[in-house]
Amino acid sequence: MAASDGATFTDVEDFVGAVQEARIELTVTSPGVFWARLSRVILPDLSLLALSESLPRTAYIALRPERVCVAFPLRSDLSSVWGGVRLQRGHIVFHSRGELFHQRTNGPTEWGLLSLEHERLAAAGRVLTGLNLVAPPSGRILRPARHDIARLLRLHAAAARFAHKQPKLILDREVIRGLQHDLIEAVVYCLASEGASGGWRRHKQVVDRLEDALDPARPISMPELCAAIGVSERTLRSCCAEFLGLSPSRYLRLRRLRLAHIALRANGSVSANVAEVARRYGFSDLGRFGGAYQSAFGETPSATLRRAKKNALAKFFAGFG
Repeated sequence: MAASDGATFTDVEDFVGAVQEARIELTVTSPGVFWARLSRVILPDLSLLALSESLPRTAYIALRPERVCVAFPLRSDLSSVWGGVRLQRGHIVFHSRGELFHQRTNGPTEWGLLSLEHERLAAAGRVLTGLNLVAPPSGRILRPARHDIARLLRLHAAAARFAHKQPKLILDREVIRGLQHDLIEAVVYCLASEGASGGWRRHKQVVDRLEDALDPARPISMPELCAAIGVSERTLRSCCAEFLGLSPSRYLRLRRLRLAHIALRANGSVSANVAEVARRYGFSDLGRFGGAYQSAFGETPSATLRRAKKNALAKFFAGFG
């Protein structure tokens, strides 16, 4: 079964919910109008995504363990930072299975993702190169030969165009067979290149422990956070700057704001109120909460809640139609 689709989003949660290949906690780090575009092509043995985003953000991403994934920037002037390393056009990230990792951007970005069953990758690697290609125990950044990565990017761009402009082409059996063969071959040759330029750094363990220590229901002081993680404040700040592009306290505050935003969007209860949601996520000063919320999401908390209640009532009465 093959399919393709393309969509544009103006809401962060709708966007991350549409990315079925991974679980993403995305925190926008700069005010502005958010939009994102997602193109997806699903082939029998391979899935392809092309993603564009308009604002700087940091993301905590969990990949599906049954798939092998490779990711890469799509433009040389719009790069992302993975594991503290700024990716350039020509880099690819060979992810471990089920990998948990942080990825951040300092501005608009465009990136691609390919995933396939690990048995399919191993079989193709043996046939094409004689190598048994398997996902590494931890993510690695590779710099394939220039002609190999150029071919992969060219094929990826063509498939993404199909998703938006000519989705019916993906229903043609010959197109499916040829596109999938060429993409898997291009991926195999890129992964077989001798261009490893690094992998996860030791600091990854610190930011992973940070995620485990965060309590979205309450603020936490820097000494408490450092004690829970087992590092000095200087080390924690350095790791957060490297991986997240934010201070630990700002990252936690933005995470709590995001959770409040999700709760307000999802809450159709007529009795729900902004103060209740604010307290649930550790905001005791409603004035400061409202200002920070509006700066992050472009509207007041009460406006978000009113829209959620309106949508809930519309769905309720639609059930009687």
